[in-house]
Amino acid sequence: MFLLSEFVEDSEVGEHFASTLLSYIENDRIKNEEKITAVLQTISSLVGFVKEPKSYLRRIPRLITSINYRASREALISIVSALSKHSKLSAEKSFIENLKILEDLEAWDKKKLNEPDQERRHQALADLDRVRAL
Repeated sequence: MFLLSEFVEDSEVGEHFASTLLSYIENDRIKNEEKITAVLQTISSLVGFVKEPKSYLRRIPRLITSINYRASREALISIVSALSKHSKLSAEKSFIENLKILEDLEAWDKKKLNEPDQERRHQALADLDRVRAL
């Protein structure tokens, strides 16, 4: 499915496709972990088409609490990462910083298979504490 997104060139089609796929995930219509991961990866590649990236970001927190599998969570965070690079958000530095903190809270160590990246997660918690104190 991830390959389908490569053929989408029209922004309206891309946005509709991303929204439809996200609805399937939100409504728990897909049960298989590999399929959930593939759909989330496809959404990640389509979010550049969305007109209002914040409307997609509002849909992510519930998914973060309901998706348990590592590969699917990584794909979900890749959506956050892609949205943080959206041109409509480029002027919102503090908002992008908060998205980066969310990414870091879900970081995995590339050197140690199956282990969270404790340093990035610890730094993200410190950053979150700093942001909260402002």
